[in-house]
Amino acid sequence: MSETIKAVRFHCRFCKERAGLLSDPRGPDSSRDDLAYQAALRMLQMQDASLTNLRNRASGLLTISTLITSFTATLGWLNGGHVEGWYLVTLTSLLLATLVTIGFLVIVILKPRLWYFCPSAEDFLNPLQQESADETRAAVTRKMIQKSGRNREILYRLSRLYKFGLYFLLVEVGLVVWISFIPKPKGP
Repeated sequence: MSETIKAVRFHCRFCKERAGLLSDPRGPDSSRDDLAYQAALRMLQMQDASLTNLRNRASGLLTISTLITSFTATLGWLNGGHVEGWYLVTLTSLLLATLVTIGFLVIVILKPRLWYFCPSAEDFLNPLQQESADETRAAVTRKMIQKSGRNREILYRLSRLYKFGLYFLLVEVGLVVWISFIPKPKGP
């Protein structure tokens, strides 16, 4: 065997020992369990970061919608005299309906139900389970994997709600642009 191959094998073994993959006194399955636990925990952390980003974007969506509605009302496009009668009632109702719908969607996005953030101490210290530490860790890992699957579904639904909120924002912008192009009535 050449010296290069021996050096590469030694280097790979050294790297694995430094990473704790070969020198674990609990056995080779223990390191696999640790890797699975860390991967499941990282998945929950990434999902939490995605949820936080989605919440921030949803808050921005509500802010933009509110500014558009108040900007429209402040400039008097609805109350400036050039939109009267049933046009005024209809357009005002449509703008407020889009604002309320976007607000409702944002509230649902900001407070998701049944979201699992991380394992709790109760998961590790369940008095009904008389398991070893490794069995408890494996059970908690399986629970985190199951909960991350549910989080993924919730995150998908929330992102669809955000997309619907964007569509309603486009409707609101379209209404404002349409209102601005309604001709002013001629004076007597």
